[in-house]
Amino acid sequence: MKLFSVATGGGVIVSIGLCLNEKENVLCDHPPKLREWNTMNLQKLRIAYLQTRPFYFVLILLLAICTLTPAGAEEPVKPHFLVSTFTLGLTGGTLSATEVIAQMQAGDWCTAAESPGAKQWNQRPESVPSNVWVSVVLTGFGEQANAFVFMFDGPGGSARLLAHVAYGMSWTPAVPKVWITPVSQITSAFRIEYLRNVTPVSPPPLTCLKITEWKNTTEGTPEDDFQPSGSALDSIATIKTVATININDALPALNAMLCAAVCENGGAPVWSGTDLQIGMEVQFGFKMASLRLTRKTGTRTTVNHKNDIPEERYYGALSRMVFAMDNDKNIHDFAWFERSSVQLHAGSAQRLLVTLEGTAVSYDPNTGKQIWPAAKVKPLEAGVRIPYETQIDGKGVRQLYRCSNGITAIDQVTGKETQLANDTPSVPGGFAVGQNATTVVAKEDTIVASRNGVVLWKKKEMSALSAGPALQGDNVFAGTADGQLVCLSLADGTERWRKKGTGEWRGAIACSAEQVLAFSKNEDTLFAMSLAQGDIIWKQSVGDVLLKAPIMVGGKWLVVGKNNRILTLNPADGKIVSDVRWPTWLVDVLPVTEDASAFVVCTDFRNRLSILDMPTLKPLRELHLPARLTGHLLYAPQFPVKWGAASTDKDLAESLLGELKPVILVNDAEGFFYIVREK
Repeated sequence: MKLFSVATGGGVIVSIGLCLNEKENVLCDHPPKLREWNTMNLQKLRIAYLQTRPFYFVLILLLAICTLTPAGAEEPVKPHFLVSTFTLGLTGGTLSATEVIAQMQAGDWCTAAESPGAKQWNQRPESVPSNVWVSVVLTGFGEQANAFVFMFDGPGGSARLLAHVAYGMSWTPAVPKVWITPVSQITSAFRIEYLRNVTPVSPPPLTCLKITEWKNTTEGTPEDDFQPSGSALDSIATIKTVATININDALPALNAMLCAAVCENGGAPVWSGTDLQIGMEVQFGFKMASLRLTRKTGTRTTVNHKNDIPEERYYGALSRMVFAMDNDKNIHDFAWFERSSVQLHAGSAQRLLVTLEGTAVSYDPNTGKQIWPAAKVKPLEAGVRIPYETQIDGKGVRQLYRCSNGITAIDQVTGKETQLANDTPSVPGGFAVGQNATTVVAKEDTIVASRNGVVLWKKKEMSALSAGPALQGDNVFAGTADGQLVCLSLADGTERWRKKGTGEWRGAIACSAEQVLAFSKNEDTLFAMSLAQGDIIWKQSVGDVLLKAPIMVGGKWLVVGKNNRILTLNPADGKIVSDVRWPTWLVDVLPVTEDASAFVVCTDFRNRLSILDMPTLKPLRELHLPARLTGHLLYAPQFPVKWGAASTDKDLAESLLGELKPVILVNDAEGFFYIVREK
């Protein structure tokens, strides 16, 4: 008996038990009883089951049953909406209520009509019930637009955000750039969220919103711009600006953005009648703006302000400003890069080294200014990819390398490039740099050792290199696709030992003072072998290819598999000390050793950053970030807690300059990065 519960096209939940196999031809009903089944569809189901077996059966079952509605079942009552549309942005196209209504009703899940008497996007007409009125708002500045769908049926008539769609200008053969409003995406997002009908565990806090122009009473120097006072919302700042936008035209759009940002961060926006207030002051410059948020609750006031926000990033920055104020116990600060394709590589008190669009860039975290290169970063051409990798070199220093046309080391202070090898690895991570900048590259079936671009020796294998290379002292380790694991002399390539496995060695090879660890793809097993002779010390099944190389942390091996499994192993016998099955896909896992303590930082597809105890892997802290997390985590033992404080505001800079703390750096897919408190 196979039991299924399926939502039919008519919205009725049907539970059925099917006895379908070679010996039985019986359809068993399971309450509620089904009537008037379509005989043809059932026969097709049985034939499909006998032919394709269970793997495809579930899909075919859903396709057939979703067209059936039990006889006599009542059609569910469709929700009815009254829709108003508002175009508040200075760009972003237009949208009429007629377009929205037509698209909503095309899905046959609701009925809709245009709302009478709607004058402002956040003021529900008195004659319209709160659970019926839908306000669709377009906002846009420059070449970035946002569409929001609000309902005002939350606690105390507060706003609820039911859809947010960000979009840019589209290319057409007739016109290179044109605004095309994604009506279908907007209504689909609204439908999904509305039908989810999620009730929060606790009511969201009512948040009163206020928005005003940032007063400009005197001319000042650019260095004096935007002094945060931390006082009342109507405080006056000394500003020098080149206004390009009429403030009265822009404030409604920013008001809607602030409302959406508060909703996305768990608040319930209203415009009067609550002690919790968030005020926003704005000043526009040339294609950019500076925003200051002041959050008041009781006697506590929190201020967050950002200067020179590009017009395409208004909403992204605003949403993260609200997020940072709500999470000030976990977040020191956030900032953004000019490109969304970002990879973090190294951080210190004086430098943040990243790659943007295939270009290595160094920033001064105290000023937020780009140090090198001097030129502005340009986007890569389509299909072009320049790989950069960070490794610990022979001196124990984290170093950045460009793996294109050989291996090139990039000096973090000056940006100067030094060619180490002329051979390019055939797989990601297929190189290692040892003492005296001796560089070993795995190129197809050959191990090549070079120094300053000059080849020292080569060692050809019988099949392609698939694991390593790794360096430990004067030893070079590499694995092949036909199961050979070899140890060579770094000085001259002399073979020291060779071991034959059961199949392909895969991925990175890890070394300690006494052990070398390699992963066997055929067995999904991690092997530990003696460094001197290659004898097997222990082996441990890990279930899948490794996400990254094992690393010794706090006296235990930390092992992370692509099956989202995190293990700590005893180095003596390989026995599992702790084992965690992560509930979703891991993005990165970073072990950190500080003084006598150690912990593990993880990011995943739920936009969560988690800190785990080592070696128990028990969760210590979790932070849900605003957007999809990408790239590598970065730990900086000493880093400024405020990004760009020295050039942003003098009063704040005087108190923050020299305040360096250990932090965790992480970036998201929208080009923002976060300075997360270590503790």
